[in-house]
Amino acid sequence: GSGFNINYEMGGLNDLWKYDISTSEWTWMAGSDTINDIGNYGTIMIGAATNLPPSRWETNASWIDDSGNLWYFGGYNGYTGGIGSVYSDLWKYDVSLNQWVWINGSNLPNQSPVYGTKGISNSTNNPGGRTCYAKWKDSNGNFWLFAGDDIYENLFNDLWKYNPFTNEWTWVSGTNQTNNNGIFGAECKSDALYIPSARSENKTVWTRCDNFINFGGGYIGGFAIYNNFWNYSVSTNEWTWIGGSMVPNQTGNYGTITVSRSSNAPPCTQGSIGWTDTLGNLWLFGGFENHSIASTYNGMWRFVLDTTCLAFGTCKLNKKINQTYYNYPEISLYPNPNNGTFTLSYSQLSIPNSQFNIIDVLGRPVYTHFIYSIEG
Repeated sequence: GSGFNINYEMGGLNDLWKYDISTSEWTWMAGSDTINDIGNYGTIMIGAATNLPPSRWETNASWIDDSGNLWYFGGYNGYTGGIGSVYSDLWKYDVSLNQWVWINGSNLPNQSPVYGTKGISNSTNNPGGRTCYAKWKDSNGNFWLFAGDDIYENLFNDLWKYNPFTNEWTWVSGTNQTNNNGIFGAECKSDALYIPSARSENKTVWTRCDNFINFGGGYIGGFAIYNNFWNYSVSTNEWTWIGGSMVPNQTGNYGTITVSRSSNAPPCTQGSIGWTDTLGNLWLFGGFENHSIASTYNGMWRFVLDTTCLAFGTCKLNKKINQTYYNYPEISLYPNPNNGTFTLSYSQLSIPNSQFNIIDVLGRPVYTHFIYSIEG
């Protein structure tokens, strides 16, 4: 990231931290405590305790593989002199060994993309140096990234897939041109020719089975910022415009808080965050825009998908599992929250040899009580 070191100097960072939820404590795991560290690439595909990525920020494409290792691609450092550095390297952090491995891409900054043939993976393919893009992971363990910008603030609308098993990139969709206007048709209409316009800071991504939904983003200078939603289907290799406006720089329509309406829409923003709830609804928070007066937002939005839109296909979000049902007792704890003094009451206790566990908001146990059944 970009921030301050231990001497309160501001610059690019390459430190790695772990947060333990159970103890509410941070641990410095790897990297330097100085700014603008040049790192050490070592030998490609060979892990070593001395390996370390150069300092950078806007490394939005971060993934976790099926073994729990951490991956990231690219990023930017404006403190390296000249026009700065945008990277095209791919790194893996082996959690079990506490080691970084340079996996793919160049160890030189500001490289141009190598597209190869659309739809065909190749060991020489690479998205090129870029930053501020969208990322996700599919059900087969492949890593995806979409759009972003290069060192010259040129914007992309290309879609890439990385296979960690073959160590190869594939240019999957979109154009190999910068600042492309994209192609769209009617809302909720899918077509292999459709593609969102070029953009960056489009960091909000939701996954729904192997559909990936992207929101917003725009030009670095703020000339065009969007509030449109796009769905990409891995199975059909098609993009679909599913909501928002195709006209940039919209102020949105807030409506009445907590009341859903088809006319409601978030404002055009960049850098928002998003997540999906257990019902499959999409949630959006914050972001910024600078097409008029630089502004940041703290609004929270919920988007309910139109299930009649065929672009989403059939997606079973919840799997049925075998359960054993008990006649659970009525339990109450009051007051809640409290200062450590509380009353625990229960009734209709029909489960033998029961145990009560009370935990705080950080998941730490604060009280345990056992109740044993009496036979005879």
